Amino acid sequence: MVSQSVWSSLTTLLAVFLCFFPTRSAIAENYAYPYLWDQVPRSVEDLPVKDNKIIMDPWNYTDRLIMYKLILNYSAKYFTQFGINNTGNVFWALSIFNGKLYETGRYNDPSNYLVNGRPQKKNFISIKGGWGGITYHVTIPFFLAALKLNFFGPLPYPIELLQQEERRSDFCYSFDECNASYPQMIASALRIFKYLQSREKKSNNSENPTYNTDMEKITHYMWWGHQKGVDAGKPLFYDKQLTIGDWFIPGLDFNISEKVLLITTKTISGLNSISGGAFFNIWKKIMMSETARKDAQVLVKIIFLFPRFISPDN
Repeated sequence: MVSQSVWSSLTTLLAVFLCFFPTRSAIAENYAYPYLWDQVPRSVEDLPVKDNKIIMDPWNYTDRLIMYKLILNYSAKYFTQFGINNTGNVFWALSIFNGKLYETGRYNDPSNYLVNGRPQKKNFISIKGGWGGITYHVTIPFFLAALKLNFFGPLPYPIELLQQEERRSDFCYSFDECNASYPQMIASALRIFKYLQSREKKSNNSENPTYNTDMEKITHYMWWGHQKGVDAGKPLFYDKQLTIGDWFIPGLDFNISEKVLLITTKTISGLNSISGGAFFNIWKKIMMSETARKDAQVLVKIIFLFPRFISPDN
């Protein structure tokens, strides 16, 4: 049976991304665009249509990538003042994490992670794997909430998710189904997009208007939405044979910054486990202070500026 510390580590990893690297501009030196980013559509008008419907497969990596790309592009106007070319958008964190999970084989079947360094099937996300299953409960609610609120504007055709019969009761494939099964998860996802839709223009620049988006608030909403998704998905995968050693699959070429991120994540998760959860509770209280948050961000940046003090292999 898988240790809860593995999924605690997953939660911690996402927390590090969301708390300290919410934008692409903050991590651009170490991370490229997600895998296949330039090969997927950027608007709902460009999505393929079949039988007067747009069918998206949540167990296909490129379709999940499309979901994030749509969210990033349609939310771009709310983050204009935080970075050029949409680099200040908070949704980059989960988008890049999604790409890394695919590239490192963690979306593949747990019994056979990699074939020649790549997932066994093209664009495949295993419904049996914890990585794909737990992140499903983050990606899909975000996308369904955005659809429900018409965040992408008028749709040329209705969008439906392709259902899988395997483990059918573990996953929801429509807004109403998800809302019935996981109301807190959906409510948290809705709050993100309702907040963005409620923003007002601060400037009337016709080419590049800015909105009164509070970066701290939207980051908090995104973190909370992600956390509710992880909480919903975690109990479904405690029976999977997955160990902490899965962080470093032999043969994968992690760069030094990626190794530092994973080592730091495991260390923090270990401290939280040893303290019986007290570490995170104390951390959350400390982070209520704006000064403490700024100091913490400086500390993390220092760690990544001098990674060789953390990574033993370099």
